[in-house]
Parts: sequence; structure tokens; C-alpha cells
Amino acid sequence: MLSVAKNYFPALAMVGYCYAKASRRAEAENVLKQLVEISKTRHISTLNMAIIYTGLGENEQAIDWLWKGYEARAGYLIYLKVEPVFADLRAHPRFQQLVKQINLP
Repeated sequence: MLSVAKNYFPALAMVGYCYAKASRRAEAENVLKQLVEISKTRHISTLNMAIIYTGLGENEQAIDWLWKGYEARAGYLIYLKVEPVFADLRAHPRFQQLVKQINLP
């Protein structure tokens, strides 16, 4: 694992996303497991989890994490409609419901 990424969780999440998009599922799942383990002692943003699940094509799980972010009042949600990582989720009814709930333009 990249030495910088292991201590910077957004970068670690993007590494997991890239592994997933490159059809390196086992490595992506390994990154996900690392984040879950780290989350036992440190805060991991729901965004980081949603990013990896999106890369894996596990849209329900990704949206579950985005909703957890909503419940936690996560600031990153203002970018949902423009963040390229979530492009594949935009047609999903639960994603659209979340965007509506946030009241994004």
C-alpha cells in the first residue's frame, strides 16, 4: 500500500476505488477491510466507504453510506450532484431521494 495513502484516509479510499475500477476487486476489498478496521479506533468519513462501494459496483451499500453521511450532517454531501465518483449512482431512486432530501438545486 502507498505509504502516504495509509495515513490519509481519503487517498486510501481513492486507491480502493481505483483498484475496483481496474477490476482488482480483491485489493479493493482489502482496502475496505483496512478502513473498517481503522474505524474501530479513528473516525473514517462515510464518504470514504461510499467511494469504495461505488467503485465495486455495490450501489446499495454505497447509498447506505451516503445516507449515513446525511444522518451525520456530513458537509461533503453538497457535492453529490457533481462528484464524478458518484456518476453511476445518479439514476438510482435512493440516490435521487437523498439529493431531494438535501434540497440540492
